[in-house]
Amino acid sequence: MKLGRLRNSARLLLVLCLTLVSAPAFAERPTPRSPDERIVVELFAEHPQIVTPTGIAIDSRGRVFVAESHTHFRPDDYDGPKHDRILILEDADGDGRADRKTVFHEGFTYLMDLEFFDKDVLYAATRSDIYRLRDTDDDGRADEVTNIVHLDTDGTYPHNGISGLAFDLQDNLNFGLGENLGHKYALFGSDGVRITGGGEGGSTYRVRPDGSKLIRVSTGWWNPWGMCVDYFGRVFGTDNDPGQSPPCRLIQVVDGADYGYEYRYGRSGLHPLVSWTGDLPGNLPMISGTGEAPCGIISYSGRMFQEDYLDDLLVASWADHRIERYPLTQEKDRGLVTTHREVLVEAEGDFRPVGLTTAPDGSIYFTDWVSSSYSLHKQGRIWRIRRDESADKKDALKSPQPNNREDVDPTDAFAKSIAQQVLDVRKKLSRPTADPTQFIEDVPTAVRAEAVMRLDPLRHRDQLVAALDDRDPLVFHCAVEALSRHAVDQSEALDAIAIASPLGVLLARKRNPETRAKAARGLGKYLSHSSSPVRLTAVKWIADDQLKQYRPQLEAMLADETLNYRLFLAVVAALDRLDGKEPSDRPSPERLLARINDDKSSLAVRRIALRMIDPTYKQLRLTHLEPFLKHRDASLRLEAVRTLAELGDDDRLDVLAQTAKDAKQPTPIRAAAIAGLAGTPKSAEVLVQFAKSEDAALRDEALRALVGVELTDKQREQLGTIPSNELHTREAVARLLGKPLVKRPPAEDTVSWFANLPGDGDPAAGERIFFGRNVGACAKCHAVEGRGNEVGPSLTNISQRLAAHKDGGRRWLLETILQPSREMAPQYTPWQIVTTDGKILTGLPRRKGGSQEAYLGIDGKEFTVKKDQIEMHREVNKSMMPDDLLKTLTPREIADLLAFLMQPR
Repeated sequence: MKLGRLRNSARLLLVLCLTLVSAPAFAERPTPRSPDERIVVELFAEHPQIVTPTGIAIDSRGRVFVAESHTHFRPDDYDGPKHDRILILEDADGDGRADRKTVFHEGFTYLMDLEFFDKDVLYAATRSDIYRLRDTDDDGRADEVTNIVHLDTDGTYPHNGISGLAFDLQDNLNFGLGENLGHKYALFGSDGVRITGGGEGGSTYRVRPDGSKLIRVSTGWWNPWGMCVDYFGRVFGTDNDPGQSPPCRLIQVVDGADYGYEYRYGRSGLHPLVSWTGDLPGNLPMISGTGEAPCGIISYSGRMFQEDYLDDLLVASWADHRIERYPLTQEKDRGLVTTHREVLVEAEGDFRPVGLTTAPDGSIYFTDWVSSSYSLHKQGRIWRIRRDESADKKDALKSPQPNNREDVDPTDAFAKSIAQQVLDVRKKLSRPTADPTQFIEDVPTAVRAEAVMRLDPLRHRDQLVAALDDRDPLVFHCAVEALSRHAVDQSEALDAIAIASPLGVLLARKRNPETRAKAARGLGKYLSHSSSPVRLTAVKWIADDQLKQYRPQLEAMLADETLNYRLFLAVVAALDRLDGKEPSDRPSPERLLARINDDKSSLAVRRIALRMIDPTYKQLRLTHLEPFLKHRDASLRLEAVRTLAELGDDDRLDVLAQTAKDAKQPTPIRAAAIAGLAGTPKSAEVLVQFAKSEDAALRDEALRALVGVELTDKQREQLGTIPSNELHTREAVARLLGKPLVKRPPAEDTVSWFANLPGDGDPAAGERIFFGRNVGACAKCHAVEGRGNEVGPSLTNISQRLAAHKDGGRRWLLETILQPSREMAPQYTPWQIVTTDGKILTGLPRRKGGSQEAYLGIDGKEFTVKKDQIEMHREVNKSMMPDDLLKTLTPREIADLLAFLMQPR
């Protein structure tokens, strides 16, 4: 739960006075509404009848059980109950409002979640325990309270402990445990099973209803606050905090999965040895981003909205004031489900949904913390979502609703769905004699993944090797998990598989606690492996387990000419961890400058350091860069020129001009020097002379560099006489002189744009356009291998996504640039903020908790807005990337830009 603080002491006094004198009237608070006109949202209960509610559950009789918090950041002068309570709220007179309240149980601390199981047995999660509660004499009070899971830790933060109760189809209780601020912990089941940890991030677990057979299911979360299980047995969870890597995550829970976050590497989520989006070897990605601070989650299976919302996931977004809807699709060629985000219910201001549950009649109830205050504030509400009684008159939800899923015609689409196939295959493969290979070929990817996890390395070597080579992350994960389960007793079989698939076997041995220590003794050979993912995995393993014996080899890697950008970041981060330093998301400018000046560093490392160092770093001087302009390695010279171009030193212009004029330098370096002179009036005459060059690369770059420079009449006349039979050059001159360009097709007409592209393009020219100041200028928002800004996504690895699709990938990339708002990843969906003094701001969300909100502006700089200065804020469906970015580029320049982005790295 992401709960903020009251804005100031005056506001606190006002709220407490209103609460103590009388409950605020319904009209004084925002009423949540749905964009679906068939849905009614109505108040069921409010303060003082219910205050600061968290979890909610409804029994078979329709009684509403609510977790009422009285311990969560309890103020010193708070005069409410000393402990948290579970209340029963009932509507005795049938008017839709709760009119009867019973205290079912009191005595818990940091009560978070509730869930019912067999015959109305209630389970309750506090920060440190899971309890089973029974009312054996049916008097409305729990007379049997049994602790079934206990967390032993020094961590005391209220809402990053145990939460997210959900029973699956095998009657196992699933739950989550947050990152616990990195404190060491021991988790105990009722039968004495003990699982320990600390620093690895949040995890999910599973136990039997009596608390026995405790196992860790997945890890790499921040805070799995809510969990649910759908009709097909798929488990989903909300990850409640994104650090500085929005959005929060919606995750499909898979046995053995690692979702990439580890507290030991800091709270930003940006550290080189963690992953928020599944891009480290062995990690699984989220299935979607969510709104800020997602709490409760349910899979809707009720009768009331079955036609429209059946099997959709509903998520309570605490900080974004809404209930979100996620329709699920299981595509044939993807292992994990796909989804997109819609709004089911929303309101502005003091509306903070937390827990969700479905009633027996199919209506939905949810709790509302009301205030942004983390501290107790004596406010709270419970809302009910139901179908409008006049829905039939609106041509909505006309079909009769079955009493349960089994009543639906088996010929319906859901019975034929891939999800149903996966469920059927799972049941078949649970038999001891089942043969998983019959579900490997000619089946949907999700079905294949289910079978792959049950393969045996001895009997199914070829199938496992093929699965480890599969591009689908779930299939690869399941193959690693299959190897991990046999890593102890089938070591020789894994050795044989490692010849073809070293990465999968390395991950499998790391994942198995019984083989991890022994396998770690052989990591040295992987640090020089030909595969970068293998080397990266070994480096991370060394850092995770702090294997200091490998420090000399890590240092030696910095002299390796094959080291790439990703590995460089990982090695530096691993060395920091071995040295006991605080985690850092990127090397400091001091460290980068030291590498630049260190003759013992490899050329690869010095190139990377030149790309990554902030050119405005005060200690970086022209004298540091000039020697590289004469270096024997042309690629090092090129990076030095690019860094020099952004240096805050006016003398750089003379050096760049000299480099551009040096005929002994290769053309790409001269062209980069010309690009570095872009937009500078002092360099206008030099650029005009290069614009008349017979060397096409130099001429093109000069024509781009002159854009935005105020020219004399004589210079304009000279440029106007540049002879060319090429449309590209004519358009470049016309652009420079402010003349009309050839009419462009509409942005939606990708086919025509694509047809106009000449050939495959020049990646070197495309790189100069990408990093250009006035033409292209993509690096203002995007980075490639450390150079540029990360307002938008880093494009370092975009070529991996596009390579397999060839022309299809090129077409997709073109369409994405032409129509940037068409498909926005949740973490790059901007928000518009209107302040109380009339300012309109736009930025990408970074943090929304506490007394102020932080956003990343289009200039790459973070800005904050105090919450009491926000008049309105909302998500907008228009990307921060300009719509007409390509309209000022010539067709050849577009082809060059695409060629650069698609170039393998």
